Amino acid sequence: MFKSLCGGEAGRRDGRGRKIPSECKWKELFCMPEEKSICPPFIRHGEKSRTVMLDVLLALLPALIWSIYIFGARAAVLCAVGIAFAVAAEFCCDLIARQRRSVVDFSAAVTGLLIAFGLPVTAPLWMPALLSVFAIVFVKKLCGGIGRNMFNPAAAALCLAHTVFPETMEKFTRPFAYFSSYILKPTEASIATARVNTALDKLADGSVDIPNLWNEFYGISAGKLGEISVLMLLLGYLYLAFRKNIKPLPPLLYVATVFIVTFFFANGDSEPIYFALMHIFTGSVFLSAIFMCSDYTTTPYTKLGGAVFAVGSALLTVLLRYFGDYGASAYFAILLMNALTPVIEKYTLTMPFGRAGMAIKKKHRKGGARG
Repeated sequence: MFKSLCGGEAGRRDGRGRKIPSECKWKELFCMPEEKSICPPFIRHGEKSRTVMLDVLLALLPALIWSIYIFGARAAVLCAVGIAFAVAAEFCCDLIARQRRSVVDFSAAVTGLLIAFGLPVTAPLWMPALLSVFAIVFVKKLCGGIGRNMFNPAAAALCLAHTVFPETMEKFTRPFAYFSSYILKPTEASIATARVNTALDKLADGSVDIPNLWNEFYGISAGKLGEISVLMLLLGYLYLAFRKNIKPLPPLLYVATVFIVTFFFANGDSEPIYFALMHIFTGSVFLSAIFMCSDYTTTPYTKLGGAVFAVGSALLTVLLRYFGDYGASAYFAILLMNALTPVIEKYTLTMPFGRAGMAIKKKHRKGGARG
């Protein structure tokens, strides 16, 4: 039966000494040799992807709990829908492509949760589902899966949401104005009674709400689910840094660059210090800095490259805030820098040992021939 499936035998043998058929239709299932060729560079990391992603989920947990406290159970439902559809999309893609089941590494769950974190509590339940499927299928799996995608899936999905559904992404309500958890979408009347402008909206108009500045830091404010509390996101950052699952410098450089640029180029009606603080406390600055600027796959691996990526993302964020969409500026900036990651790595990658010596020897050899 095995021979009929594979269409004949050949002289090649696998790692166990078994003969490998010449044209095996099921080689991914039955004829995979034990030894696999792996292409450099080789990156050392003591943890498996599953452990790293589980740590990321734990780092996101404080922000999740806080969003449920501020916005009610509907925040938990939106996050659950995002995670469920991201995991389901990854499972289906692996099933269709007959690949190893990658849902067990928790990367899809991280993507689904980050997407939900970038939505307001008034978003319809189908939105995190749609965005999660888009992120997993079109941004991640079609590019080869975890470790091979060029763009951050969550950032790409949120950019799509701001482009296609701009009005839905800007419907914010005051804290503790709870909505029904399981209705597909809150009614316009219920949204209107609790709708408020966020500090980011006021910042776009050039005004700074100084009395509520520290409310923005703690997260007692209107905004998107996972973006409102800088304090909770910082707890996640400290956990990841303690676990050594994050490059500590890029997030710090990103936030510091946004602060410095907005301080020296303040265009509001308040002191530059308050203007700059409001810029880093509102919107997706900390969420993007901690969970997107230090992503292993879509950012440069080198230290210098990571620094260039972080500073470039911050500059683009400020530029887009001044001349574009305040709400999605950080996500668009991350995507633009994702596209430049190969170029950044090319010019910041340290030359392997021996390459320079070979080049010098070759140069001297040519010089001797001419002499």
